[in-house]
Amino acid sequence: MCVVDPHELEVIESPRRPLIAALPAAAVAAGGVAVYGIALAWSPAAVVSGPGFCPFREMTGWPCPACGLTRSFVMLAHGDVARAFSFNLFGPVFFVVGLAATIVAGWSLVARRPAVLEKFGSWLTTPAAMVLLAVWMAYGVARIVDAARGTGLFPSVT
Repeated sequence: MCVVDPHELEVIESPRRPLIAALPAAAVAAGGVAVYGIALAWSPAAVVSGPGFCPFREMTGWPCPACGLTRSFVMLAHGDVARAFSFNLFGPVFFVVGLAATIVAGWSLVARRPAVLEKFGSWLTTPAAMVLLAVWMAYGVARIVDAARGTGLFPSVT
């Protein structure tokens, strides 16, 4: 029987391994560039007067928690912060988080350190992030109740 010292073994890595490890960062970077590019290219006037895109709203007539995010992103991309908040209170929050994720993903690709995105992603599962998501869902439910009752506490996003 031959005994091999593990320290003497040569590690042979596949040339595909670094490429596969970079795929999540590449996907986040490409997705972010697409989202923010579209938001910047889309005219605020066109997005406000255009049709709605929400399947939940189409089926129920009520806004979902994400209703108004597209319009909010477009307004932010064009510098209209006040209108961005009026379409969805959480639009600016998600805009900043998404922009940060896009920048981190792009940087991790350039620096060839795809694990950096994993560290950023781990922040999204912290208790603070979970509370933020819970508050967003509560905000969404409040908008649905407001729309169902017709009280008009929240601006209507059509």
